[in-house]
Amino acid sequence: MAFIIVCIMLESKDSDRLDPPVNISKDHSQKDAISSLTLQIDRLNQYRSHIFDREDIGIPQKGTNMHPSPKLASVLLLLRHNNSPDCSLCPWDVLLTLRTSQMRSHRGVVCLPGGKLESGETAAAGALREAQEEVGLNPDDVQVVGEYGATQTTNNQLVYTVIAVLKNEKITFRANPSEVEDTFWMPLIVCHRAENHRESDEYGFLFHYFDYRPPDSQHIYTVWGLTARLLMATANAIVGSLPEYVIPGRKFMTRDPLYLGFISAKL
Repeated sequence: MAFIIVCIMLESKDSDRLDPPVNISKDHSQKDAISSLTLQIDRLNQYRSHIFDREDIGIPQKGTNMHPSPKLASVLLLLRHNNSPDCSLCPWDVLLTLRTSQMRSHRGVVCLPGGKLESGETAAAGALREAQEEVGLNPDDVQVVGEYGATQTTNNQLVYTVIAVLKNEKITFRANPSEVEDTFWMPLIVCHRAENHRESDEYGFLFHYFDYRPPDSQHIYTVWGLTARLLMATANAIVGSLPEYVIPGRKFMTRDPLYLGFISAKL
């Protein structure tokens, strides 16, 4: 399998912020937060495109990729507005699922709802269909606000990310026991803070892990892999700065620079 490795030297704190940053209003009303979120999604896609458009980096486009006949999939990054003071920099919770140990792939792993796309299906339609099958989410209860382009995975998939906001916060999820063992909400700011973060350098890649225990649970969930990278990208773009666990001057490596969208456009 071919991999993409990106090494970026973080030079100074002055380069840690987007130029210019997009600020969320102080009252964090959901309408203002959604407006800012949409701008940040567009900004992240622009920076990601800028990184991949460099001559020394390639991104698999639809129909041209590193693997023959890749499988297309999409995931739903579902957000719920959170206006608590602790989440003032990033006023969103994200819905996560714990896959059952009986699944053929990613057993017992924390994931975003999603799965393979059916023939002719759009990324948004596929992500919403999978979320309905996995957790009983009614598509009418969400507002789709954006989408990230395809990300190549290690199991020959091109995964699209659909970002949506929950409109009906009173809904109750019904986990499909054949696929989902548990569902929980996690503040997106968790993926920006050092207190929940750990990392390991395996096979020449830097892997990021985030440990989180919901307030009403004794279970500690670990978010990692593609899910962690997607949440890192979104959280850091919304906050508008490098995460607390990144040390300026240290090389930042990843085979997929999706989450490097918060780096200055001077790259």
